[in-house]
Amino acid sequence: MTGAAGACAHQASKPTWETLSNPLGLGQFPILSVGPRDAWFIVAGSGGPTHPVRWDGTSFAPLDVPPIRTQPSFVSWPWGSGPDDVWFAGDGVRRWTGVGFTTPLEMSSRLVFGLGPSDVWIVDGTLGATKQTLVHWDGSTFASFTLRLDGVYIQAVWGGATNDVWAFGSVGVLGVTGSLALAHWDGTGWSLADNTTAMMTSRGAKVAWGSSRQNIWALVDNFAKSNSTGTAGVTEMWHYDGSAWTIFTELASIPVDTRAISGGAADDVWAYNGTSWHFDGATWSPRFVATDVPRIGFISHSAADEGWATGIAPTGTSRILLHFHRACLDGQAGSN
Repeated sequence: MTGAAGACAHQASKPTWETLSNPLGLGQFPILSVGPRDAWFIVAGSGGPTHPVRWDGTSFAPLDVPPIRTQPSFVSWPWGSGPDDVWFAGDGVRRWTGVGFTTPLEMSSRLVFGLGPSDVWIVDGTLGATKQTLVHWDGSTFASFTLRLDGVYIQAVWGGATNDVWAFGSVGVLGVTGSLALAHWDGTGWSLADNTTAMMTSRGAKVAWGSSRQNIWALVDNFAKSNSTGTAGVTEMWHYDGSAWTIFTELASIPVDTRAISGGAADDVWAYNGTSWHFDGATWSPRFVATDVPRIGFISHSAADEGWATGIAPTGTSRILLHFHRACLDGQAGSN
């Protein structure tokens, strides 16, 4: 049973999704799975800033972290290398050290991605900026890098090595007048792909995930095509195999603002774009995380048998928490 105190002597052989109660109303913002007894959620106060909430394996503990600035949105798109190293983006950059928070960087930020505690990327979240800045932490100092193209807006970063990192977003207005922003870090500098080609125009990306540097997925909206309602916008699943990006498939659903993608393994990947999708190693197909949860909002894995998702109720807008893990069988018949 999820949340049981102490170690579990007998676990199920395979992980499954378990639905949990959600008294704090978690799920409106991105989530982060760090380990079997460690996950982070974001909760918004009534009319006030948002705050991190930590799952310690037993309960959800809201942490009273004062906002760095007066803007209402505090943290979003966290990343962590382990229980004692979790980064939060928002009005400023916060870092959880295991005992408390520090403020390593006073900068409005949109998201954080890293490959280790001394290899962290932070995307500048300054509204109205003409050029996009990415800041790198090497364990001792911060260094800023600017993408040399007006109107770039980065919304996702993923990499498989310190010299092989990708950034995704849009150039210009996200929609028919914009284009896909695709940038690559080779260890010394960022380079932008040509955004004027037919494959790039009228597109934008919000989320990406990979199992290795030869297996990366990105959800890309194509606004040049019409969906089933006749309005502009379909979602394409792009794939990188280590040498080139291709359009792997088109997801037959109408895009919504919320996007998510995460996996526990190369053949167990989940995505959401208004419909929940699952990749089994060969094909993407519509699939519910649980029978009573047809839609997921955010999802995060820390291992092949450990992850969290926030579901959206079949009716209404209430959020449901789901924990992907190997259930504890202690106390059940046949568990010894």
